[in-house]
Amino acid sequence: LSTPSFRLAFLPLPSFPCLPGPRRWRGGRSTARPTQAKGGTDKRGASRGWDISLRHPAMDYLEREYIAYEQRMQRHEEVEERQEQRRDQSRWTQRAGSLSSGPVSPPALVWLLGRRYHGLEDASWRGDFSSLIWCSYRRDFPRLAPYRYTTDAGWGCMIRAAQMIMVQGLKVHFLGRGWRVPHKLEDRRRCRAFVDLVSLFVDRPAMEHVYSLHNFTKVGHATVDKLPGEWYGPAAASAVLRDLAAVHRYRLASQLALVVAKNEVVYLDDIDRHCSVASPQDAGEEKDEAHDATVPSEATAEPLDPAAAAGGGEPESLFFDPLLHIPPEPTAPPPSEPVTNPTWDASLLLLIPLRLGLESVPPEHAARILAMLELPQSIGFIGGRPNHAIYFFGHHGNELHGLDPHTTQPTPEVEDEEFPSLEFLASLSCPRPQKLRVDRLDPSLALGAARIPHHRTEEPMN
Repeated sequence: LSTPSFRLAFLPLPSFPCLPGPRRWRGGRSTARPTQAKGGTDKRGASRGWDISLRHPAMDYLEREYIAYEQRMQRHEEVEERQEQRRDQSRWTQRAGSLSSGPVSPPALVWLLGRRYHGLEDASWRGDFSSLIWCSYRRDFPRLAPYRYTTDAGWGCMIRAAQMIMVQGLKVHFLGRGWRVPHKLEDRRRCRAFVDLVSLFVDRPAMEHVYSLHNFTKVGHATVDKLPGEWYGPAAASAVLRDLAAVHRYRLASQLALVVAKNEVVYLDDIDRHCSVASPQDAGEEKDEAHDATVPSEATAEPLDPAAAAGGGEPESLFFDPLLHIPPEPTAPPPSEPVTNPTWDASLLLLIPLRLGLESVPPEHAARILAMLELPQSIGFIGGRPNHAIYFFGHHGNELHGLDPHTTQPTPEVEDEEFPSLEFLASLSCPRPQKLRVDRLDPSLALGAARIPHHRTEEPMN
C-alpha cells in the first residue's frame, strides 16, 4: 500500500490534453464507467467496486517525477548529514583542544594499549595488533542446559567483549605486555603458555575452561539475573568477570585479583585487601568449614596448566557449577590495626563501569577516554553502540580501534588429540580493527587497567 503507484492512483488529476489515453478526466473524476471489482455483486446486489488496476498514462509520468523527487531529497539529506558531521567534528576538536588536561594526540599517531606508533602500516603496530586475542561468536558448542542454545550469535557480543578484555589482562599477567604471538600457527601450537591461556575461554562447562560462555551465563543468572539469550551491559559483564576471576584465583592459583569499582568509585582499601590476601582461608575464617574445605590454599607458583593447578589427575565433571566455587569476600582488617604500605602478592585487574551521558559521550569525557588508552596500564575498555558491543584497545586521533565479536565461527573440539587445531588458532586473530568515532560511542562502558607487581618496568597506577 505504500508504493507510489497505489498512492497516486487515488489522487484527483486534471486533464492532460497532450497525453493520449482511452479516457478523459474532467474535474478530477474519470468518465470511464466503473467495472465490477473482485468480490463485488451483480446488478441485483448492492455493492460494486472500482477496478484500481486501470491506469492512465499520466500515472507513469507522475510516478517517474515522484521517484526522481525522492532521489533528489535523499541526495540532499546525505549532503546535509556529511556537512553536519564535519561541523560536529570541528566543534569537538575545538572543545577538546581547549581542555587543560588530557590533550588529544596528533592525528598521525596511533595508540594501542599505552604504546605509540606512527601509523597503521607500522610493522611494530601490526605485530602488537596481531597479538591481541579475538573472541567472537561461536556455534555448535554444547547446549547451555537446560536451554537449547548452541550458539550465542545475536546476543552474546558483550560477553565476548568481556572475554577479550579479560584475556588481555591475563596475557599481561602471565606473559607480559611485550610478549608477541608467534607468527606461524605451528609455533603457536607449540607455545604451551599461549595454549593454556586460550583454553580458559573455550566454550565448555568445565573448570579448566573457567571463562567459557557456559560458566559466564551460569554465574550471570545468579549474580545479575541474566538468562542465556539476554543482552548484558558493561556493568553486568564486569560483575560476572569478578566472580569468575575469584574462582580462577583460588581454584587454579592464578594470583590475579579482579576488582570492580562500586558506583563509579575506586576504593583503595578494597584494592589493597584483594591484592594482599595470602590465602582464601585467611580471607574468610568466619565461613563454615565445609565451604573452606572446597577452596585449596593458593600455590606459590603461577601454573598456566589448569590440570596441574587443579591438583588431581581426574578431569573435572562436565557439569561443573562455578557457583559452588566462588570464594568468600576478603575481610577488612580491624580498625585498631591499620595497614600501611601493604605488600601485594597478586596482580590487579581493575574494571570501572561508567555512565558518561544520556545518549552520547560529551567531548570533555571523550578526550579523557582517548587519554586513558594512552596509559601504559590500560587494557582497553568494553562498550560500543546500543546492542552492539566492541572491545576497544586504541585510537587514531578521535577514531577508536576495537575488536568486533560479530563474526560467527565454529567451536573447537577439545576432545580431539590435535587440540588446538590450526583452524582454531587462526580464528583467534582478527584481520582488521573495527573503527568507530569517539563521539558516536554509547555512554555506557567499562574501563580496564592492570597493575602487575612483578613487572617493575611499569609506572605505579594513579
